[in-house]
Amino acid sequence: MTSPEIARIVAEVYSRHLTLPSDWTPGQRQGFLDQTAASLSRQIAELAAELGERAVDQWTTDHGTQPNYLTKVGLLNSAAASAKEIVLSEQLYELIPPPQETEEPPRPMVNRDDVPWTQRWTQTQYRTDPDEATEDLVAQLWPSPAFSAVFRIKAGYLLAARAEDRLPPPQKPGDPLAVELTELVYQDLRDDGLPAR
Repeated sequence: MTSPEIARIVAEVYSRHLTLPSDWTPGQRQGFLDQTAASLSRQIAELAAELGERAVDQWTTDHGTQPNYLTKVGLLNSAAASAKEIVLSEQLYELIPPPQETEEPPRPMVNRDDVPWTQRWTQTQYRTDPDEATEDLVAQLWPSPAFSAVFRIKAGYLLAARAEDRLPPPQKPGDPLAVELTELVYQDLRDDGLPAR
């Protein structure tokens, strides 16, 4: 059974980043997209079942008892989110070709201190890895599975850049600053052609 979300992601990735043969009819194109979405949905379901079973077994081993209903649902949801991320990354996102390198005149080196935090966190050469406290805060503000691993990685760079400028972090999920920063990360995901979640 094809997941509507996976079908939407497949259609979006192919329309924006990948090309199908120009001589295909609309029916052939749709058939290919449907088949791809069905295959990915099946792989995600199989991996989610495997990861979920493993997570429940591990929890049982760690605690010496079966998890209760809500805990089990949480473990299975987390496994499903991980499975989706793994399969889409390996089977779909890796097909996206890297951006074309265009010949540009060499840019003068910019002093890192002159780059504002709003740009530092998105640029590899300027960003700082978050420390453990920042990573713990990211996990608290943007928990899995509601937010993807890629989202949390980007959010970690964002909070690290703000900390360098001695700007306060959000205090709790849903406060105005957390909402504002969430939108910044969503926009950066969209700019990278990734699902905003």
